[in-house]
Amino acid sequence: MGYVTAAEVGDIKREIAYHGDVLNTAARIQEQCKQFGSKMLISEHIEEQLLSLDGFQKKYMGEVKLRGKQEDVKIFSIT
Repeated sequence: MGYVTAAEVGDIKREIAYHGDVLNTAARIQEQCKQFGSKMLISEHIEEQLLSLDGFQKKYMGEVKLRGKQEDVKIFSIT
C-alpha cells in the first residue's frame, strides 16, 4: 500500500509510466509466488485492511526478505 505517481511520457507514441515503491514491493511479492507455490500472495499491510474474505482462505506464510527492502515483510497466501 502506498502512493503511485503516473506520468505521461513520449511525443510521438505516448505512454503512461507508473513509479513508486509500492509497485516495486508488489513485484517482489509476486516473485515469491514461485517460492511458495501460491497463485496469490499479499503483504501484512493489505491483510490488515481486508474486512472480509468470504469464499477465500488466508494462510500466514512467514516473513520474507524482499530484494531491495531493509525490513522483512509478512506474507499471506489467499486461496
